[in-house]
Amino acid sequence: TNPNATNFDPLANTTISYGGALNNTFGSGGYFNGDQHLVFDASKECVIRSAIIDAESSNSILFELRDSNGAVIDDTTLNVVAGQQQVTLNFEVPIGNDMQLGVANNSLQVNNGLYRNDENATYPYNIGSAISITNSSAGLIGYPGYYYYFYNIEVVAVCEGVTISSTWDCDNQGNCFDPGNGNGQYSSLALCQSSCVVPSWDCDGQGNCFDPGNGNGQYSSLALCQSSCVVPSWDCDGQGNCFDPGNGNGQYSSLIFCESQCSHVSAYEIGLTSFKIYPNPSKDIFNLEFLSLIKQDFEIRIINPIGELVYTHNVKNHIGEYSNFINLEEYSKSIYFLEIQTDNGIVNKKLILQ
Repeated sequence: TNPNATNFDPLANTTISYGGALNNTFGSGGYFNGDQHLVFDASKECVIRSAIIDAESSNSILFELRDSNGAVIDDTTLNVVAGQQQVTLNFEVPIGNDMQLGVANNSLQVNNGLYRNDENATYPYNIGSAISITNSSAGLIGYPGYYYYFYNIEVVAVCEGVTISSTWDCDNQGNCFDPGNGNGQYSSLALCQSSCVVPSWDCDGQGNCFDPGNGNGQYSSLALCQSSCVVPSWDCDGQGNCFDPGNGNGQYSSLIFCESQCSHVSAYEIGLTSFKIYPNPSKDIFNLEFLSLIKQDFEIRIINPIGELVYTHNVKNHIGEYSNFINLEEYSKSIYFLEIQTDNGIVNKKLILQ
């Protein structure tokens, strides 16, 4: 069907055709184990790709394509199971007459035969104007109604001498190549080269990497981008200002949350010092120690990443050393925020539960 092929057929409307006897129900028959075959002519080079057979039992069978003198052109050994099945032959058929489609001598044994019809075969069987089954080997010696073994034969045309126009694809590494099938994305090398760029990567500011498609991304590899591209987080500078440390490990998950908690008052100014939180990170329990320089009330709070209060503890009229533990075992692994609220201000710390 390809007009660029030397064997183009303007009357053809397909490259695959099925034919021969389509099934074995057209007449009586049975399983047979003799070396018999179909006889056919081929007017075009083609491939007998497959056929339906009906095996008497599971067996290994050597199928053959032979010329008019019985010389083997192509063969294949296939394992079959009992009953009807499609077998893949892929026999390459040259142009010629009186070729044979059959099985090797002694390939079929008693109780290991293939089904054949012994009446009502109607020759010739034309398949796609490529081959014509003219008879069977039994028919040549006086049994014209016999049909052997191969039903619903699939024949594929071979397209010869096709000239394929050069086209070009990009290999996503900045290189252009011709895929060799005429279906490349670009019609010319110059067009491909102007469009084919080496991948590069940018960070979208939310921890996600993407290829901008122009070769001008900030990072030369996805791995490098992923190691550098982090979700924004925020820290307090102790002067009431919030900033993104740029490593994804800031104390606050959002700018609004940071601004609501960030105080310019130092821990010393609110009368608390010598902070210790350990272990941090922790799998469950955090030990908290600090020193209150003045007698005062304070409240200890733990807040989860979405701003929910998960722990609170109130202390009255305390001065001196404070020591306690906080158990977060029942909560999900994440970053939590410790707040110590006094009348003079708030101290903020980050806890990592892993």
